[in-house]
This record gives sequence, structure tokens and C-alpha cells, in this order.
Amino acid sequence: MNRLPETVGYNVAYALLAVAIARSRLDLGLEIESLIQISATFSAAMLTKMQASVADVLHDYAVDKENPEKQQNATAVDEIGYESAHTILVIELTAGLFLWMWVSLQTSSLLFATVGALFSISGFVYSYPPRIKERGILNHLVTTGTDVGFVVLPLVILAGTPSVEYAATALGVILLYTFGYHTLHQAADTYYDRQAGVRTFTQNLGVSASVLLSAICTAMAGVGAGILHALGGAFAMFLVAGRYVWLYYRVREKTEKEQTDITAQRFNTAYVATFLNAAFALSLLI
Repeated sequence: MNRLPETVGYNVAYALLAVAIARSRLDLGLEIESLIQISATFSAAMLTKMQASVADVLHDYAVDKENPEKQQNATAVDEIGYESAHTILVIELTAGLFLWMWVSLQTSSLLFATVGALFSISGFVYSYPPRIKERGILNHLVTTGTDVGFVVLPLVILAGTPSVEYAATALGVILLYTFGYHTLHQAADTYYDRQAGVRTFTQNLGVSASVLLSAICTAMAGVGAGILHALGGAFAMFLVAGRYVWLYYRVREKTEKEQTDITAQRFNTAYVATFLNAAFALSLLI
């Protein structure tokens, strides 16, 4: 229910990417105090994401039951029980908020407590009323903004002080390719969401058009990485964009159900996100 196998890798890579933005050119000399604060902030972000995942699984239980790619989510709820799942959610939410507050006290800044509160609220209501996940493109703007604004940016601030132009360009690159894989992730649920009455952005756009949009965003990110002279990251982004284009031609003349199933089988958020984050981080450092 916490989706840790899917999320740990690329979130660790997000942390590495944040350090790379703040301490580029292999200048990684961080004090123990900064390392502790970074670790606490990363743990807080993970706990907040985990409670959001549990909330999503609980609310979408019926939908996941009918989706062959997500049946394990509903099975997990069946195995531990609905009340136990809610208990896990509350524990993770509380622990995450505690860590966000602790970092704020350590840094004498309300920024981190504010980020934690907004992050927790948006994560909780994502699948509950007002159902952000059913608010069209706002869904992807929120999920992308959460990754960049509530995970990467706080870690960048803690790790160092890069120039505003450099940090803004790097964060813009991350926004583009993250938006791409979040859109593709939803495209892989399109048919089953429609059958369950869940309204999404990719239903309105269509699966094949959503795949193409993801390719364009990722290619644009590659251009941005090139501007930063992060050539390894740029190559990775163009490679993934090419894979998306291949997938577009693979699904474009299929039925929506076939498009959804093929996309789910040919795309894995964990692998793609981890690959892009790690490649971009290493190329910034090198």
C-alpha cells in the first residue's frame, strides 16, 4: 500500500539530484548537521508520500479491484483490514509532520513546517474530495509540483545555495520530465478509470495523445539539460522521449482498453523516474 518498491528508488535519486544542484562539480563537503537535516527532510517527504499512497489505495479500492495492473493494492487492503490500513495512514501522517516541524525548529525557519503541512494536505485530499486526481491537468500539475516543490527544492535549500538561474533551470528540467512520466502513469489506467467512473486528464486527451505529450515534455527537458551542459542527463531524456514515441506508434490505432493495457505493460514509473533522476544528477556532478 505504501508503494515503496515503486517509489524508493526514484525518490532517493531525487535527493541525489537536489544535492547535485546545490553542490555541483563534485563539491560534496556537507557538514554532519546538514546531513542530519537532509536525512530528516527526506524521511519526512517519504512518510508524507506513503500516507498519500495509503489514502489513494483506500479510496480507489473498488477501481483497483477491477484493474489487473493494480489488483495487488486492493488485495493488500483485504489482507490487513480496512481499519489497520487507516491506522498506518495516521501513523505515517503524524510522523511525517513531526519531522517537518523538527527540521523547522533546527533551521529556525517556518518554511519546512509550511511545506510539510501543505504537502500532507495535498497528499491526503489527492484521492478524497475535492478529488484532485479528477481535476484534469491540475492533477499532474499538483503531483509534479509536489515532487519538485516539496521534495527536491527543500533539499536543495538545505544542501547549499546555488545561483537562482542555475537552480531554476535545473528545477524546470525536472518539472518537464516529471510531468511526462506522471502523465504516462495515468495513461496506463485510463480505460479502467473510465469504467469505474473516475474522470481523468488522459481520458479527455486520449491515451495515444497523452503518450505523445509525455514524449514532447521529456524531449524539452533534454534541451534544458543540454543548456546546463548536463549531457548525460540530456541523452537519457532524449532516449526516454524516443521510447515514448515508439510507444505512441505502438498504441495509436488500438482500442482504449488495448492502449491502456499496452502502456501499463511497456511503462514502469519506478524504472523511468529513477533512470532520469540518477542520470541527470550524475551528469550535473560530473
